Amino acid sequence: MMLMNEAFEYETRSTARLTLAVASLLALAMPALAAAPSPDPRPEPSALIDGLQWAPRSNGEDLPWEAASRYCSDLALGGHHDWRLPTLPELEALHALMTVEDDAPEKPVEIDTCCLWSSTSLAELSPAPGDEPAGAPSRYLWGLLFDGGIRYFSFRQFPDGQALCTREPG
Repeated sequence: MMLMNEAFEYETRSTARLTLAVASLLALAMPALAAAPSPDPRPEPSALIDGLQWAPRSNGEDLPWEAASRYCSDLALGGHHDWRLPTLPELEALHALMTVEDDAPEKPVEIDTCCLWSSTSLAELSPAPGDEPAGAPSRYLWGLLFDGGIRYFSFRQFPDGQALCTREPG
């Protein structure tokens, strides 16, 4: 019984010393960690493409249209705060340019999804006759299936696209 008590006391003292040593190391390291600059999670914007500046990549997950629009309007990138969702013609122009540069080793914009939202509603650009939605056209927005350059529209509350933000330079 005596050996068990001695072993317990030894283990308790060892644990206390280890805890004190770790706490001391953390106390020494904290000022250095606090002073270190945190990396900016958002890289610089891409170069100008067809007269517009584009974010280097989409937001990374499918969102409803309002969340995609908010993502762009809240984006602070490259010292700019005037980002927005592109119009459908702007997305189509980007797609056409990136298709021409298909053999380029590095794409100017990284798109890892099929579907990108635009800021263009069906109230602004009507679908083909017979393809009209069941509800008010203003509640549906255009997107672009980027892989094939195909237009689609979806109800604004469905998570049917990602946000790829753009801005006018200047």
